[in-house]
Amino acid sequence: MYDLDKLTGEIITLKNISGIEIIAQLMAHDEDNNVLELSEPRIVVINGEDLALIPYLFTGPASSVTIPTSQIMSLVKAHERSTEDYNKIVEVVDEYQEEVDDDK
Repeated sequence: MYDLDKLTGEIITLKNISGIEIIAQLMAHDEDNNVLELSEPRIVVINGEDLALIPYLFTGPASSVTIPTSQIMSLVKAHERSTEDYNKIVEVVDEYQEEVDDDK
């Protein structure tokens, strides 16, 4: 079992009990409430012969999302290449959001 405190701040991959694979930054582990706090989670999907990342939430902000630990089947530190790809996607989304906010 991974030490969740050591993984805090890292990009992780988790598989929930329904089989959905999620990549996100682990922000915190609340042992009292048995939840993980994730930042900018993305669902991993198969797109032809490639993998793609789609938003975890489509109609609300995902800067902070909590997931009950009871819904998690497995959790690992993400591969380096997956982390790089994830960070590029999140960076683009952040830049776009800044532009939208500046236009207000």
